[in-house]
Amino acid sequence: MRHALITGASGCLGSRIAIDLLARGYSVLGVDKAPVVLPELLSIAGFKAKACDLSDPHATQALFDQCQADQEIFDVVVNSIGILFSAPTVSLKDGRLAVHSFEMWDKVIATNLSAPFYVCACAAKQMIGAKKRGVLINISSISASGNPGQAAYSAAKAGLNGLTMALAKELGPFGIRVASVAPGFIDTPSTQGAMSADLLSRVRKNTPLKRLGTPEEVVSAVRFIVENDYFTGRALEIDGGLTI
Repeated sequence: MRHALITGASGCLGSRIAIDLLARGYSVLGVDKAPVVLPELLSIAGFKAKACDLSDPHATQALFDQCQADQEIFDVVVNSIGILFSAPTVSLKDGRLAVHSFEMWDKVIATNLSAPFYVCACAAKQMIGAKKRGVLINISSISASGNPGQAAYSAAKAGLNGLTMALAKELGPFGIRVASVAPGFIDTPSTQGAMSADLLSRVRKNTPLKRLGTPEEVVSAVRFIVENDYFTGRALEIDGGLTI
C-alpha cells in the first residue's frame, strides 16, 4: 500500500486532498496542531490522524521517528499547513504610527515556511534511507510575488517556492520530486473570512475567468503533480489567469 502524509489536514484544502488520496488507494496520515476531528475524514478507512506542532522541529522529528518505527514510509507528502495573516508593515493607530506585529511575523514564518522545511527534511531522510522514490508537494500561493498588506505571508510563500526549487535540485538524483501548487483566490472559509465582499468582488472582476477557484481545482493540481513523474521544481499556479 502507498502511504501519504498531509499536514494541515483539518483545513479545507488539506482535508480534501486527503480524501482524494484515500479514494485512490493511499493510506493517509493527517497531521495538524490540533487533533483532526472532521467526520468525513475520520469515517474513511485508511485514514488516521495525529496532533503535532510542526513548527517545533523536535516534535516533527519525533513524529517521523514514530512513523519509521511503525514502518510507515511515505510515498507522498503534502504540506498544506499554513495560516493567512494580513496587516500593513506600518499603520496609523490611535493617532500614532505602529509597526506590524513582530510576534505575528514569527508565527507566520514558523507555520508557513519553517514547518514545511522540517517536514520535507524529515520525509526526504526517510525516503532516502528506504531507497524509495517519492514526491513532496508544498501548498504555496500567488502571494509569493508580494501582496501589499501581507508582508509576512508573502515572504513565507516566496521562501517556500525557493525551498521547493532548492530541494528539487538536491533530491532529484535520489528519485524524489519536489513541487508546489500556488493557488490564487480560492473559495474557502478562510478566504471568505479574511476578505470583504467588496474586495472579493474586485478579485472576481480582475480575474480573466471572472470567478474564484474551487478547492477541487487545487486538489486536481496536487493529483497532477503526484501522477506526473517528470514534473518537479516548479510552482503550478491555479489562479484563473490572475497573474498573467
